[in-house]
Amino acid sequence: MGRDDDREVDPELAAAVLAYVAGEPVNVSVMSRRLGVSRKTFYKYAARYAEQGLAGFTHDSRRPRTSPSRTTQADAEAIVTARVELKASGFDYGAWAIRTHLAEHRGPTREGAGPPVPSEATINRVLAVRGLRELVPARRPRSSWTRFEREKVNSLWQMDGFDVTLADGQQVVVIHVSDDCSRKDLALHVAPSESAAAAWEAFVKASAEHGLPMELLTDNSRAFNGSRMGFISQMEKNTRALGVRQIASRQNHPQTAGKNERAHQRFRKWLRARPLPSSPSHLQALVEDYRQGYNHRRNRVLGGLTPAQRYTLGPVAGPAAEAATTRILGRQVSINGLTTIDGHRFSVGKHHALKPTVVVQVGTEFTFYVGNILAAEFTLNPNRSYQLKRPKLSPMS
Repeated sequence: MGRDDDREVDPELAAAVLAYVAGEPVNVSVMSRRLGVSRKTFYKYAARYAEQGLAGFTHDSRRPRTSPSRTTQADAEAIVTARVELKASGFDYGAWAIRTHLAEHRGPTREGAGPPVPSEATINRVLAVRGLRELVPARRPRSSWTRFEREKVNSLWQMDGFDVTLADGQQVVVIHVSDDCSRKDLALHVAPSESAAAAWEAFVKASAEHGLPMELLTDNSRAFNGSRMGFISQMEKNTRALGVRQIASRQNHPQTAGKNERAHQRFRKWLRARPLPSSPSHLQALVEDYRQGYNHRRNRVLGGLTPAQRYTLGPVAGPAAEAATTRILGRQVSINGLTTIDGHRFSVGKHHALKPTVVVQVGTEFTFYVGNILAAEFTLNPNRSYQLKRPKLSPMS
């Protein structure tokens, strides 16, 4: 049952109030009981009639005169604008992303702190009112997840490839390398197909900028890993020579490399917000733009840090001693089969004469690759100018 003042004012009650205010004798207790209202309500209407006349019988709105926590029109417009901008960028445009965007773009107030940022609940409410909230099917609650990630950057890299269709219908492949701990995209390499050569080029790109990982996780593509099919791939031979342990995901179980799978989805979503690339070189330029944008974009899973910030925080793992430095150099083998680095001559072999070679140096260890083929390994003797090749390649290669 509603409260007394929620009802329409009874005409008999109004007449009794009028008589009471006019000074006529009215037994308020008896009248209130007969009309089913409290004495407090009777006197309230008497006071309102004395002050406002007949308007006093009209119920006042229960809405507060002020609402400090109410979302302002300016905030609502800022939320909608942020959503439009984020969606056009191709990145996530959910409530957390919108809130982060607003926090980053609001200027300081006179006191030095920025204006308060609407909560995620407020943002979702504004989007729902405007018809802009996109509901997704119920998912397993995040609190029930057990997140697996390495504690150190470069402890584990994930590598995988995915297809992209160009404007002319041509299909190419993007080889994607990411760090498991920081979720940083280390390299995105565009290639005609998912080949051993393309996989090695992507790995070299990532290593040239970030050093070498302890482990490399790939799927069971022949370009990456042949361990589950009874052979050793060229990629495995190359990485084992560098002291990198290569592991393969379970067959028919893409969740093993789930971070890379989600990274593919994220890039495809970003690419759909743009015209189709016209050529492989155009796509390569786009993936570099994306990589920079993603690596410097705040990530909820990382506690609001960007992948680049998390990677920089470390600590860093790797197959080499902490004091050893990793260098990746490009050289051309001379007609005599030699390559010179820092005044030292390395005999790669005359059968590789005039071919370009990639040299991976980890401390005093030098490994030479011609194309994606492991060609020679050396341990530097600083007391010799002419360096002798090891009698044989690494046992595991």
